[in-house]
Amino acid sequence: MLTKENCSKEDVTVTHAESQVIIVGLSQAVAKAFEELSNFIDENTEVQKVIGGKPMAVIKFFQNEKVDDWAGLQKNGVKVDFSTQRNCGVISLSGQRTKVLEGVTLVEQILSALHFKRVEIRAPGVKEFIKEEVHLLAPHAKQEFRCLVLLEEQPEGQLEEQKEHSNRGKPYMQVTMGETVIALFEADLCTHHVDVVVNASNENLKHIGGLADALSRAAGPALQEECDELVRKHGNLQPGCAVITGAGKLPCKNVIHAVGPRWSNEEPQRCTWLLKKTVKKCLQLAEMYNYQSIALPAISGGIFAFPLEVCTSSIVSSIKETLEESRGKGSTSAKDREFSVLVKASPCCGRVAGASRCSQGSTDMNI
Repeated sequence: MLTKENCSKEDVTVTHAESQVIIVGLSQAVAKAFEELSNFIDENTEVQKVIGGKPMAVIKFFQNEKVDDWAGLQKNGVKVDFSTQRNCGVISLSGQRTKVLEGVTLVEQILSALHFKRVEIRAPGVKEFIKEEVHLLAPHAKQEFRCLVLLEEQPEGQLEEQKEHSNRGKPYMQVTMGETVIALFEADLCTHHVDVVVNASNENLKHIGGLADALSRAAGPALQEECDELVRKHGNLQPGCAVITGAGKLPCKNVIHAVGPRWSNEEPQRCTWLLKKTVKKCLQLAEMYNYQSIALPAISGGIFAFPLEVCTSSIVSSIKETLEESRGKGSTSAKDREFSVLVKASPCCGRVAGASRCSQGSTDMNI
């Protein structure tokens, strides 16, 4: 599908080489074609988003009473599934990235407008009575008050645990270095709960595709506005650099925008050095703000065409080297810190895990 037809009428040549797309032409034409192809890839990428962390009654009410809303998503090409994970209801949306993200926004808006109250029944015999009469009480409550009554066997604490699990994503591996924890997740950076997240950005901090676009949408317009102001004052960032901004509506405290290198077969060593420099700069910014947890994506591993094995091993080794350097300088702020390396696909998880096993104290999880 990726051909010159996906670009504007610029004088460029687009060819395929194994897992890469090569664009050849004058610099301005190549830059424009690269942006258009990147947008094409982003818009047509198939993704899945899981919305959880809500009581089963809320999910059931949405499923039964908001049929027009989720059926409309399905008509728009988004597959909607309702399932149960660890006794909690979840909603899974899958399809083209842009449509799924729009669907997630719609569903979360509807869910946030729904109210629920959990009533614990402690009086002897009452719970058994309600179990016997629920087939009469539930329809009456629905008819009179348009609300759903659902008996819940799960303790509230278990629900909070599920919510945390949903926000953090699927854990694959954990490595300890002294008092520092490096954890590998397959997760959504927009909902991952850490002090600061790293955004894999371009040089002009325009969040127009991929992870950057997803973070910008979730954070709201304030994130892009702050980045535009930074570029206006200081100019574009160079590969290997990173800056920190506010987080808008994201659950983290700040966002670090890191510009990784674009892969070049002619300069592999320089590309690797720049990527490790980028990761180190991110960790230094987190340390400067005295943050205890940071989440990093596979920087340069997407449209910047970095080979995944080189990308993941460089990120892991850079984290390790930076920690050792901090301890060598007698820094105490590197202690008790948690690093989350986030990736999108399981094959990438395997590569990161393989790069990490050389460290002591590793624990595999669901890999």
